[in-house]
Amino acid sequence: MRHWRKCILAMCIFGMVAASICGCGNSKKSQCKEVIENFETSCNALDVTGILNCINPKISDPIKTVLALGKVVSDQDVDEYLVEIIGSIAGGLSDSVETDGASTSELLANIQITPEKYKLKSKEGTVYCTASFKVNGMEFTKYIGIDMIKKSDEWYISGIALAEEK
Repeated sequence: MRHWRKCILAMCIFGMVAASICGCGNSKKSQCKEVIENFETSCNALDVTGILNCINPKISDPIKTVLALGKVVSDQDVDEYLVEIIGSIAGGLSDSVETDGASTSELLANIQITPEKYKLKSKEGTVYCTASFKVNGMEFTKYIGIDMIKKSDEWYISGIALAEEK
């Protein structure tokens, strides 16, 4: 009977060590996917704070400070902040889409991001995704790379750019 207890204990310890080495249940891939899903949900809801929470604090913290001081009060203010936020992480990405005068809010309100390929190291990497959205009734699909960075055990978006097709 005592032998079985040792075997069971050894198997449990082996299982826990194997799970921690593999990253099972808490993998880089699943953590990055969750950040991207939260980013998409926040974009769809035009939730400025939610979007900022998904972005590298080095980029988002100064914007959060401005928000705290200025208190967003109008839709125009929200759109201006969204332009600043997206501009800081996506650079010229919006230039690659014919917007016909659509606001950043309109672009983000219906964006769908589908992660497809993960190239992640221990503290940084890129998730390649398909991003789909509508502008003035026209649908667009772009293949993008979302750069990720890990800070204080949390993954954040640090940049978004067009990527080569799959």
